[in-house]
Amino acid sequence: MYINKGLVAIEFQLLDDIELDIILKWRNNWSIRQWMYNSVEIDGQKHLAWCKNLINDRHNKYWLIRDENLYKLGVIYLNNIDYYHKFAELGIYKNPNNDTKGVGTKLINMLFEISTKQFHLRKLYLEVFETNIVAINFYKKHGFVECGRLKKHVVSTPDDGGAFSLIDVIIMEKFIEKE
Repeated sequence: MYINKGLVAIEFQLLDDIELDIILKWRNNWSIRQWMYNSVEIDGQKHLAWCKNLINDRHNKYWLIRDENLYKLGVIYLNNIDYYHKFAELGIYKNPNNDTKGVGTKLINMLFEISTKQFHLRKLYLEVFETNIVAINFYKKHGFVECGRLKKHVVSTPDDGGAFSLIDVIIMEKFIEKE
């Protein structure tokens, strides 16, 4: 557990089944899963087993973020944590039932805090679909810059039954170490 500025980050493996089910519902919500490499709905039992296995995984960490009123704001995570080179891939998604302005900023700031204070990372990177303009602008606002592009990397999966297409994935990075 990590506490900072009225927010609490709780690792997935410390959550109860009810909280994990809430996270699964968020993850399976189309507004979130449309931006994931795996946009298929995830089965509840597989999700629970995956979450419980995180306890043995040093390189992938997931947290539920709550505020001081215990309201669940969203999920942050670090994947492919490289302890030697001090970088990791980040992920973030907010509670899809919360339209409060500034939640994304709270989430990413907590991720920066954990990344530097707990893991001593110097850089974070991410992959974002070129069609996710809101996310791209959000990351730019928080200091990320485009550093690469994977051309025609992902098959889009339209929820409306429309035509599939190949889209680029943008790679972005930010140096977070304190100078």
